[in-house]
Amino acid sequence: MKAEILILGALHRGDLHPYEIKRRLEAAQIECYLDVDVGTLYYAVRQLAKQVGRGAERTIYGLTESGRTRFQALMLERFADRSPLMHPLYPALLFLHLADLKQVATLLRQRLVELEPREAEVARLLTLIGTAVATGTRFLMEHGLAHLRIELEWLRRLLAEIEAGRVQGPNLEHARILGLIPPEGENS
Repeated sequence: MKAEILILGALHRGDLHPYEIKRRLEAAQIECYLDVDVGTLYYAVRQLAKQVGRGAERTIYGLTESGRTRFQALMLERFADRSPLMHPLYPALLFLHLADLKQVATLLRQRLVELEPREAEVARLLTLIGTAVATGTRFLMEHGLAHLRIELEWLRRLLAEIEAGRVQGPNLEHARILGLIPPEGENS
């Protein structure tokens, strides 16, 4: 569960109501860096609940010893993860030459319009709070900003190639010479 490490981490600061966990994660703007829907936290908190302390008007969740142990295991799991970076556009890029390039260009422009303000906001936020946040949070923000800047530059270059009419299909003869595909007539 993606939200699990976030919830357990937030509970290290004390017992919290799910709304307060959500508010703190939103304030940290985790959705700029992580693929997680902060709105699903209520469900995730209930799924994690092992020990509940009842407040007068609302349920407050606290971190148990098993929660602390699970959090440490999740932390080590994340640092040990060697998953390759996968971009959602990678599969489509393999067949770009077959796409409706006019529509693709429109979608890329829309994507740029959405991402450009985020770059400015993350840069502003990093400048504003970068020295006040934990080291890990600062590194997360710096990496997120660097990634966002590279993403924007990459998308602009891709859009420029499309708009300039420089999208081409594979050179099958050259691919055969390189041994990437078998010679014509040969079955594999």
